[in-house]
Amino acid sequence: MQGEAASSQTGERHRCGHSPAVNIMQPFSSDRVRLGFVGVGEMGSRLVRRLRVHAYDVAVYDRDLNRAAALSAYGASVAGSLAELAKNADVIMSCLTDDDVVRNVCLGHDGILASKPTAWVVLEMSTISPKTTTIARSLPSG
Repeated sequence: MQGEAASSQTGERHRCGHSPAVNIMQPFSSDRVRLGFVGVGEMGSRLVRRLRVHAYDVAVYDRDLNRAAALSAYGASVAGSLAELAKNADVIMSCLTDDDVVRNVCLGHDGILASKPTAWVVLEMSTISPKTTTIARSLPSG
């Protein structure tokens, strides 16, 4: 179903060939979605804290594990790897430093996509080039 997003209840699939983990036509309310957040520096940590204020279930990962661990005081869980984060999230959010880091986090050997994530919604909030934001278009479907 090229270009269409459909409900997992009907057995239809996203354009990438996978059944959606979250019906994207439904609101991402705190009682319905598990968030994974990659990159919890100055901006990312503030976003995670705001999400926790609104009772979202958030797991965090950062290459600096101390940064991630600091958010456990706000109720965020800490993922030990990108694979762990990706397998336990409905939506993955990232706030990273540059194009190379985004490509590595998404496409690297131990990256999000290598782990066959349950999430097929990725919200990218990094300051990166438009070319990097379209990485998913070049990925094979299925």
